Amino acid sequence: METRGFGWRVPASILIVMGWLAFVIIWLFFFASDYSIYKNLAILFVSILIGLAVLVSIWVGYGLRMSRMYGPSGEWAGYRQLRWRVALNVVVLIGWCLFFLIWLFLYADGFSGYQNIAVIFVSLLVAGGLSAAIWSGWKRYGPYPPP
Repeated sequence: METRGFGWRVPASILIVMGWLAFVIIWLFFFASDYSIYKNLAILFVSILIGLAVLVSIWVGYGLRMSRMYGPSGEWAGYRQLRWRVALNVVVLIGWCLFFLIWLFLYADGFSGYQNIAVIFVSLLVAGGLSAAIWSGWKRYGPYPPP
């Protein structure tokens, strides 16, 4: 397996995670008291999404190189099936994240904590059901027979 590209990606990933932790600590100590719990949760969630977006942008080149190795012309024949399922799951995840952020910023203050927890659980059940529907036709071993 190719390891080219790890030399700068791993330290950059560590720095991003440490930077995120520093942001969260500074936020909680100095700024969190000015906002409601729901807005603080939304800000925490947005910071996680930004960190993940930066990490994905760092690692996407390596992933593309691996997909060229194991992609349509490579060894693994189930690549095309996997690709569209992953893409649909990303759409479901982005949709859930948008719902969650909009809920926290605009609606959560008008409901009790238990009601907000219930809304989050219901939204996770819907997103999980959609994800299960996307993956329902996937075979356990992909396109290959069991070993």
